[in-house]
Amino acid sequence: MSRIETLTASDGHHLSAYIAGDAGAERAIVVIQEAFGVTPYIRTVCDRLAELGYHAVAPALYDRVKRDLIFGYEGEAYKKGIETYASCDQADALLDVSAAADYLQQAGHKRVGAIGFCWGGLLSWRMATQTQKLQAAVSWYGGGIAAESHAAPHCPVQLHFGGRIRISRIRIY
Repeated sequence: MSRIETLTASDGHHLSAYIAGDAGAERAIVVIQEAFGVTPYIRTVCDRLAELGYHAVAPALYDRVKRDLIFGYEGEAYKKGIETYASCDQADALLDVSAAADYLQQAGHKRVGAIGFCWGGLLSWRMATQTQKLQAAVSWYGGGIAAESHAAPHCPVQLHFGGRIRISRIRIY
């Protein structure tokens, strides 16, 4: 069962979130979008995780710009998605992801993880290094992590990248 709910960030901002699974699920995870919004792909990730026993929440990080923004992966839609991402305040995005983690904790989950893709991968890393809200984090091709590799995560982290990349000084538990 999936649904859209409204979350409240610590600064009072209200944002929508796609939620799959239920509070009684054994596991809890925040699914963090790419630069294209809470796309059908991100919703499918949530749904698949729910099928595996997770209570999954994908916060709509573009709600501070405009509600329900979703961009395509090609052409002008792709360019608009990248432009919108670039215009977002990163501290606000972290507040919105934190709101999703808080939602899961308030639902009764003592252990919350995060998985993020691209921008969401970077935000997953930031959640692991700048907050104490997660017990595990996974990043898929998180652009910008190399520039923040000096930060120490407070929980186990998996970083996934394709091709050749060199990151040094990352401490993984």
